[in-house]
Amino acid sequence: MRRRRIKLILLSALLCLGTPTIASAAESSDINEADYNESQDWQNEQEKASGEIEADDENLNAKEPLEDVGEENAGDVANPSDEDISNNEIKITLSTDKLDISILEMGYSVSANIENSDSDIPLKWTSDYPEIVSVEADESGNATIIAHKTGTAVITVTAEDGSAAAELKVTVANLLNGLVTDPASELSGTYYYENGILQDVTEVKKVDGDWYNLVNGKVVGNTVAENSNGWWYINSEGKVDFSFNGFAENNNGWWYCKEGKVQFKTNSVIGGTVNDTYGWWHVVEGKVTFDNTVASNGNGWWYIRNGKVEFDANTIAENSNGWWVIQNGKVNFSYNGFAENNNGWWYCKGGKVQFKTNSVINGKVNGTNGWWHVVKGKVTFDNTIAGNENGWWYIRNGKADFSYTGVAQNDNGWWRIVDGKVDFNCNSVVQNQNGWWYIRKGKVDFSYTGVAKNQNGWWRIEKGKVNFGYNGVATNESGAWYIRNGKVDFSYNGKVNWQGDTYTVTNGKVNVYSNFSMFSKAQGISSNTKWLILVDTRANRVAIYSGSKGNWAEKKYWSCTTGAAGTPTVKGYFTVQSKGLAFGSGYTCWYYTQFYGNYLFHSILYNPGSKTSIQDGRLGINASHGCVRLSLANAKWIYDNIPRGTKVYVY
Repeated sequence: MRRRRIKLILLSALLCLGTPTIASAAESSDINEADYNESQDWQNEQEKASGEIEADDENLNAKEPLEDVGEENAGDVANPSDEDISNNEIKITLSTDKLDISILEMGYSVSANIENSDSDIPLKWTSDYPEIVSVEADESGNATIIAHKTGTAVITVTAEDGSAAAELKVTVANLLNGLVTDPASELSGTYYYENGILQDVTEVKKVDGDWYNLVNGKVVGNTVAENSNGWWYINSEGKVDFSFNGFAENNNGWWYCKEGKVQFKTNSVIGGTVNDTYGWWHVVEGKVTFDNTVASNGNGWWYIRNGKVEFDANTIAENSNGWWVIQNGKVNFSYNGFAENNNGWWYCKGGKVQFKTNSVINGKVNGTNGWWHVVKGKVTFDNTIAGNENGWWYIRNGKADFSYTGVAQNDNGWWRIVDGKVDFNCNSVVQNQNGWWYIRKGKVDFSYTGVAKNQNGWWRIEKGKVNFGYNGVATNESGAWYIRNGKVDFSYNGKVNWQGDTYTVTNGKVNVYSNFSMFSKAQGISSNTKWLILVDTRANRVAIYSGSKGNWAEKKYWSCTTGAAGTPTVKGYFTVQSKGLAFGSGYTCWYYTQFYGNYLFHSILYNPGSKTSIQDGRLGINASHGCVRLSLANAKWIYDNIPRGTKVYVY
């Protein structure tokens, strides 16, 4: 500080004595840089000529004691120490005074140290060419130097009170290109640069004739990495090894490589080392699966466990294509018959479990020969009725029982059995231990409620079963009949009260319309065809008439199921529109006839695709989603006989 004041005093004196014109010009607002530089040069020449000021501390120490300068300044230097005055001068020293940079956009730290000061002095950092090199100071007063392009810039750090300053010359040249190992002390490894800039690249890239794996610009080895041409095996040097054939690992798993490239189109069982274990590994789209399945290669199909072939396996194993007979780890395609695994016994043909097979098949199961019930390829060990190409058979504990005669059940219904086989020619009322049943073409017709016969008479049938407790009137397609104790009484002649009305009975037959109320309503309605349909949603009945207005004759009168309370059947006058064979998801309704929007006549609900396996055969109640359900035969009758435009009245 002392040296600065001396220099300022001398300089002021020189300016006052020798440069009045320049001094006055400096005070003028019109002074320019050229004038200033010229006056400065002149001033320096004057100082040099006078020999009164020197820059080094030795000359200052050689001068007379400061007291001799004059009393005017004596107060500023009271009580001087005996040591060199320059030792107390405030200085700024930098961690380096010269910096050569070859990497752009990277921060280089420069620290500043303030000497001979008892307090922190704020520092100001500037660059004379910030477009070449910029400087950013932190709160501690240190700075980060960042190079932006080639050239030279001077970084100046100045105490804000003007007490000291220092300079750093920064040269930006020889910009890095290509792969550079440990380019700066802050980075370890090998990095990829272009014109001095670290490239934030994550891909497999060709550099200097070789292909390298770059992750955020850094070379990374021992992995599998990608570029636009595919995925590649990367060796320990971070380079693609085009000679590599085998399995390689990255964070996503193990991959099969050929000539250094992952073979995504490969689906096979391949020999090699994975996780330090040699074996034959299941590869799907180039990747080891570690799954449990059956997979193939050019040598056959193999049982895979945890991704690897298990050569000592003898079982039935599954893959997405089916279940397979495994012998010594390999599928035996010549195997035909029943084979076992932990899940049961399976019917196999050509070494493959026949999942589509639903039949009764001859073979040996659990050491016993017989005809076995197979459902979706598996022996069921159930009690049912099952079919094969030779007929339908009564199954007991999974095997056909040829000694049984009676009525027995399967998922599709109840069937008339004679010597273990379904008699499809049976149309009668037949007994089993649970009662007497109405059989139509060998099957109990649970949808049928009416009157049916056997060799012993005509019987009241309710949902396929004889109701021996029924006394009253019952109908079938032939008319209405007087029933006593479940059987038609053909000897009865007289009167009968039925559904609130009185009717005449002749030889057991009731001589009335099925529903007089519906008949009466029909007479006042016209139709565009010779047919008319009425639906009573309360009684759940459908009546079909032929003729014309005022002259309708009842042709059909059926029980139906209409909409439940939450999904009622639409009411009003409508006309028959489109028709279709079937619809449904998770069920099938057959022979639909549209009469309004989504409201249809159709069959009761059957299991998907079946006309024999009933899913919901209820009739005579309110249970549908709005449609009018009928028996299969009745729905088909409307489908076959009622034309478009026929009037439908729902009430």
